Amino acid sequence: MIRFISIWFLILFVVSAPGQNIFDRPHSVSYADYLYNSGEYELAAQEYLRISFDNNHPHYKLRLLKSYRLAGKPSVEYALFYKFYPNNTFPNDTFAFEFLRMNMALQLKPNLNTILTQYRFESESHKNIFMLASLLYTDQWKKAGQTAQSLTGHPKSTMFEKLAAISEQASRIKFKKPWLAGSLSAIVPGSGKVYSGYFWDGLMSLLFVGSNAFLAYRGFSKYGTSSGLGWTFSGLSAFFYLGNIYGSIKAAKRKNNERRHAIYQKVNNILDSGF
Repeated sequence: MIRFISIWFLILFVVSAPGQNIFDRPHSVSYADYLYNSGEYELAAQEYLRISFDNNHPHYKLRLLKSYRLAGKPSVEYALFYKFYPNNTFPNDTFAFEFLRMNMALQLKPNLNTILTQYRFESESHKNIFMLASLLYTDQWKKAGQTAQSLTGHPKSTMFEKLAAISEQASRIKFKKPWLAGSLSAIVPGSGKVYSGYFWDGLMSLLFVGSNAFLAYRGFSKYGTSSGLGWTFSGLSAFFYLGNIYGSIKAAKRKNNERRHAIYQKVNNILDSGF
């Protein structure tokens, strides 16, 4: 639907502006902005890429970089970032924060402290926000909380206060221990998944292991140790038992990742509101 509207957008240019060059810079910028605001980020990126060749203004480069990230192609943004600014010589603070969000999108955890030493922020407040967001993204919850408290009296902002609140929240998160989840399920099948917060998955594991163990017992009780039925269900029971231990370990890791990404998303939302 958006692509259809985009075609009509070009047609309207032709009809409403006879004799004009619809591919000149003002029209190209207007069309690129329209695509960007419509959520057609990949098409917008192509337009901004063409515009940036003709105009080296930072605004178009920033829109180009953001378009690729929002289009789900942060790896392309990564390549362009290092082509445009190989030494982290960003035009302004907004680029530094876009660089941070790009790393978050790529799930990279480089030493973002290098930005703090290589790039001169426009204000101390922006530097503090970047520092706190970087600590949160790199899972340094405790250090983030300590940093927020140590900056009392330094320039702050609403964004910083929100990040400080997230730091306090993150420092109180009790992450699940995968080894404990596996151990619990080794004792009582499914209990490790319940511990990780997946009650119904844990219940299903208990039912699968328990029912197959019971059928194996019935088979051996009725037909003796040569029972094919007993050995079949014994094998299935062992398979589900081991799978339940492995699945419990995975469940604990998945729960931890969910909590981490919830923090990352909150950081993203705060940065999006201001940069």
